[in-house]
This record gives sequence, C-alpha cells and structure tokens, in this order.
Amino acid sequence: MRSSCALLGSLCVAVAVLVSCTCTQQAHVLATAPHAHAHAYGHGHGHVAQAPRPHLVMPGEMEHQAMFSEFVKQHNKVYEHAEFFHRYHQFKTNYARVVKHNAEAAQGVHTYTLGVNRFADLSAAEFRQVMLRKMKAQPQNQTDGHVEMDMYQPRHAHDVPASLDWREKNAVTSIKDQGNCGSCWAFAAAGAMEGANALKTGKLENLSEQQLVDCVQDGQYTCDTGGEFQGAFSYAEGGIQTDQSYPYTGTSGQGCKANKEQQVAKIKGYQNVTALDESAMRSAVSETPVAVAIDAGGPNFQLYAAGVYQDTECKNDADSVNHAVLVVGYGHIDDGGDYWIVKNSWGGGWGLGGYVWMQRGTNQCGIATDGAFPTM
Repeated sequence: MRSSCALLGSLCVAVAVLVSCTCTQQAHVLATAPHAHAHAYGHGHGHVAQAPRPHLVMPGEMEHQAMFSEFVKQHNKVYEHAEFFHRYHQFKTNYARVVKHNAEAAQGVHTYTLGVNRFADLSAAEFRQVMLRKMKAQPQNQTDGHVEMDMYQPRHAHDVPASLDWREKNAVTSIKDQGNCGSCWAFAAAGAMEGANALKTGKLENLSEQQLVDCVQDGQYTCDTGGEFQGAFSYAEGGIQTDQSYPYTGTSGQGCKANKEQQVAKIKGYQNVTALDESAMRSAVSETPVAVAIDAGGPNFQLYAAGVYQDTECKNDADSVNHAVLVVGYGHIDDGGDYWIVKNSWGGGWGLGGYVWMQRGTNQCGIATDGAFPTM
C-alpha cells in the first residue's frame, strides 16, 4: 500500500495538526547568493526575479514536521510506508546542510547558496543513482563516420564580447525537465541544436529530446545507461522533429518513431571545443550555445539555489563527468567573479529558475572537459 503521509502513525498525526495551523516556516526554502539584495537574477526570456532572503536558523522538530508535510504536498511525493521515515530523516539532514551553508555564505565563505528543492529527500548517493549517469569525454582527434566533425577554431580575443546571454537573443527555449530518465545528453544536444537553428533561421523551436532517446544508436542510449551529445549531433544529420510532433515521455526502449515528413531541422556537422581551454569555450559560446559535460554529483549541486557555484567537492577530470548541460552565456559579478550561465534540465524549481551560474576560469566541475556544438 502506498501513502504520502495520512496513515503513517503519530508523526503524520502531528504533521496533519501542524498543517491545519498557521506556520511561519516555508517548506520550499529559496535561498539567495550573499548580498543578493543587490542583484537581480535572470530566469530567462527577459524575466528577472529578485532572489528571496535565505533561511539561516534551524527550526525545531515540530516545524521540521510541518515543512516536510508541505514539501511532500508541493512535490507530489508518494512513499512506501517503510520509506517515509527515512525520507523525513534525509529531509532534515539536507535542511541542516542548507542552513549551515547559507549562514557561512552570509559571512562571505561561499559565493552561492543552497535551498530545498524536489531532491531534498534524497541522500547524495541516492541523488547520483537517480539523476546522474557516467559520461565519457569524446576523443577529439577522430573523425565521426556519420557526420562532419572538427575542432573549433577560436576567434581573436578582441572579437569576443566581455559578457553574453543567448536568452536575451531568442536563442534559448524554456526550462525543461528530464524527470528520472538519464536523458540529460539529449536535452543538452537538443538545446544546442535549438540555439543554432534559431540563429540560422530566426525561428526558435522546441526540438524533440524523445526522438533522440528513441533513435540515437538505435535506442541504445537508454534512461538507465545515459548517452553522449555528440551521438545526438551525428544522428541529427538526418533531421529532427519538434517536441510537439514527437513529445517527451521520459521513457526508453519503445522503439524509434521518427517521421521524416515532420523534420524541421538538420545539422551539417559539429565541432568539439579544445578540452580545458576556457578561452576557446568563451569564444565558442559567443557564437552559439554549447553542450558540455560536468560532474554534478556533489550534495551542494543537488541543492544549489543561487549565486556563482564554486565547490571543491566536485571533480574536474574526464573520468568523473556524469551530467550534460547547456552553456548559454557568461558574465561577471563583483562578489562571485567570472561565471558561465548554464541551462539545466531538472525543471524550473531547481537553482535559478532552472539555471546555475558556474565559476568560469577554473574548469569548475569539469565544465571545460568536453564541449561541442552543432553546425547548421
């Protein structure tokens, strides 16, 4: 029997009573970067939101119970009876991490803050198992047999703008959610193709991630195994449909259902960005959004809320990357330094409306290890 809370004994009774009362604590803790009152954070397509004040004080047990109940309702969580108390304990553990980190951030120890999101009932190990898949950085000295691939030649430094945000130039679609399927590579690839296609045609269209999951490598890139965005670029030489004509289901193994008559874009090839060269990557991003691989396995990335992410717990070698994302711009702020604007595929409730600002210039979490973009 499955239950979200109502029949789970004395704790749930206490939670039910608390929920019926006025409670000043909020279940979804949205945190800010240090001194965030001085900054507005963009959530895409011209919408700018002011980051709210972080929670810095640990609540008592009753408040914890009330917050967890609200968390369960907000994120439509459903637990087995035996699992409920484990999730509650993990929620408390993660909340304690959020409070401790944000108190340190307020003192200037960190340049970013954490918050409670839909992953707050998972341990770091559980999060990695559910959301991340090991990726293999692609060799940069081989020719792909299906599509033209070469190395990107950076522009001269004086031709590269100091800052850039492709969201402001109608080259980035809205935030999407991969669910629990290991399809991040498909979202990064589709996002890169959406941007390149928009820059070529002037029309921004949502391309089909599900087509990539079903059809790339004859469906061998499954939800369980993950895949590579270069493989998606190779496949898209034959064309790709819109998300409307081939909608996302978050499943794999159903067979390829591509319809050539409904294709809206094709790519000519793709270019790899020289590994570990963030100057080359900045040049590439100044021309088009770029798909990259990172290590997203740290508990702080799991709970990231705002600010410039720089974390010594994440790894930056090619063997450690486990998540694909899309770099859509870059910039600088005084209290966080240089950063990349990175579009994730975990929905708008994670991070800065679905985005993360990652430190630029240090190969943070391996962001410069493996990058590529399509040519149209």
